Amino acid sequence: GEAWIALTFCMILFLILGMVMDTGPAIIILAPILLPAMEALGVDPVHFGVILVCCLAIGLATPPFGLNLFVVSNLSGEKPMDIAAKAVPFIISSLCYLSCTFLGSQRSCIWVSSFPRLIMDHVVPKPVVLSTTDYRKRFI
Repeated sequence: GEAWIALTFCMILFLILGMVMDTGPAIIILAPILLPAMEALGVDPVHFGVILVCCLAIGLATPPFGLNLFVVSNLSGEKPMDIAAKAVPFIISSLCYLSCTFLGSQRSCIWVSSFPRLIMDHVVPKPVVLSTTDYRKRFI
C-alpha cells in the first residue's frame, strides 16, 4: 500500500520536474535522495530507476515547459505549441507505456535486470588461464 502511494507521488514529481529540468541533473539530484526511501518501502531499485527515467523523458516532451519542444522549435522554425500539438499522440503512448511499467510486476524488472548477465555468459568467452609451461609451449 505505502509503496504504491509513494511511487505514484514520485511519478507525478518526476513528470513535473521533467518538464522544467534536464534529465541528467534530475537523476543526479533525485536518485540518491529517493532510492533509499523506496528500497525501505520495498520497491525494487530497477523498477524505480525505469520509472524515474521514463517519467523524466516524457516530461522533456510535454508542454508547456518541455525542453525538447524548444529544441525542436529552434531546429524546425515552428512554434513550440504547434510542435506540442503534433507530439500529443506520442506523449499519450508514452504515458500508456509508463502506466504498464508502473502497474506491471516488479518481477518483470528483476527479469530484465538479469539480461546483461545472461548476455555476458553466452557472448563473451571465458578467459583461458595458461600456466607458465603452457605459455612457453604456445608462444616461445
